[in-house]
Amino acid sequence: MRGFSFGTLTLAILSQMSFAATYPPGFVEKQVGAGLISPAGMDFAPDGRLFIGQQKGQIRLVKNDTLLTAPVINFQSKVDYNTERGVTGIALDPNFATNGYIYVYYTAKAPTSHNRLSRFTVTGDVADTTETILFDLPTLPTRDGGTFTSINVSGTTTLAVWHMGGGLVFGNDGKIYIAVGEHEVTTSQAAQKLSNLWGKVLRLNPDGSIPTDNPFYTRDTVTGQNKAIWAYGFRNPFTMAVQKSTGKLFIGNVGDGTWEDQDTVSVGKNYGWPVCEGSHMRGSTNNCPTSNNFVLPLITYRHGTTTATGNCAIAGGFTNSFRAQDTGKYFYADFTNNNTTTGWIRRVDPLNGADTATFATGVLDITGLKFSPTTGNMYYITRGYATGTIDTASATFLTKSKVYRVSYGTVGILQQSKNPGWVINFGASSLTVPEGVVGLTLFDLSGRKVWEVGNLKVGERLSLPTGLNHGMLQFRWLSSSK
Repeated sequence: MRGFSFGTLTLAILSQMSFAATYPPGFVEKQVGAGLISPAGMDFAPDGRLFIGQQKGQIRLVKNDTLLTAPVINFQSKVDYNTERGVTGIALDPNFATNGYIYVYYTAKAPTSHNRLSRFTVTGDVADTTETILFDLPTLPTRDGGTFTSINVSGTTTLAVWHMGGGLVFGNDGKIYIAVGEHEVTTSQAAQKLSNLWGKVLRLNPDGSIPTDNPFYTRDTVTGQNKAIWAYGFRNPFTMAVQKSTGKLFIGNVGDGTWEDQDTVSVGKNYGWPVCEGSHMRGSTNNCPTSNNFVLPLITYRHGTTTATGNCAIAGGFTNSFRAQDTGKYFYADFTNNNTTTGWIRRVDPLNGADTATFATGVLDITGLKFSPTTGNMYYITRGYATGTIDTASATFLTKSKVYRVSYGTVGILQQSKNPGWVINFGASSLTVPEGVVGLTLFDLSGRKVWEVGNLKVGERLSLPTGLNHGMLQFRWLSSSK
């Protein structure tokens, strides 16, 4: 790594780092954490700290691009992590900076195995062990197909172990949304019925109560907890994302044997499973019928091992801190892609599903992808494959389960000068463009872009435009090469 020093500030040009994946020119990937065990949920604090859920019942923390050794909290004794059960979603309260609330969606052991939404309170980098239970779903249903041999724990069970769903987000309306899988109740089409919670998106108040403006709240045939249903007809909605500028909700809905889909979720709508898989009839290339009033996905893609196919859809998010062509686009990924080296991250226009393009290749086993609220950088978590259970194969999980940061150019903190003309000073000299740099972008500390300049030449001296406020700015150099 080369470093350019100006007074007390060093700018690192990351052109000689090793890459775990292939990105467009100007993007840099860096591993910022390893040693996770089956990470399955993530969310950012307003200050840029990244909280990560582990399936067995721990919350881990990435702070200043370092994975802290001690967990934020460990509640494993309460968690049933058989196969796909366990911690599947975490979300921070919109007022986290003042109340410290972190919400967790997980499979509880007692009194019987069932999924649960709970809240803990974080102070500093540690959470209070006091659990506030907000919403207990019913006991897991008996799966279609009889007894199943467990994967992560010993024994067999007739209760569902697959398709837990787990997407958990706060909407712009301040409500919390939970994506619940259909829990393997496929033959009887549970996801199509409003008499159960399987295969649904639920909408709750932050205290766990059901909002009275939910779409089926006043329908007489929808009773009890089912009044929490916001949308239905999903198979395994494992991850969710919210577009803050519009409030739109997006889901990565894991498909069956043929198709995967990314969906824009609307109130009260039916997304077709198990009649439809993606935009097609289940297991078929025939189009999903329009006569059923099913909502078709934003995009559908086939199973396979190319950079346009996959096996387990993962929702992502939005950023305004990458290239101009990335602004406003929805980024998403795929978890398995048949365990090949052709894993990917793609982007799409969220308005119409057009402009689908491959952003990165060689990215494997992603279980979560989000963008930092402070820098706009992309972060993703991976869950490695292993032989055996989580307990017996922990060494393998520790090797393969990691956290990565993807940035556009080089990021740092810049102190503005208060001199006339807004010259950026380091000691007595103004800022000089270093070798290998072609552009500079400035952001305020909330991540909002305030200035951008390109076509820079080595040795050129820069002055800020008038009108910028005093104080701290973030800057990002754009390198001329990886």
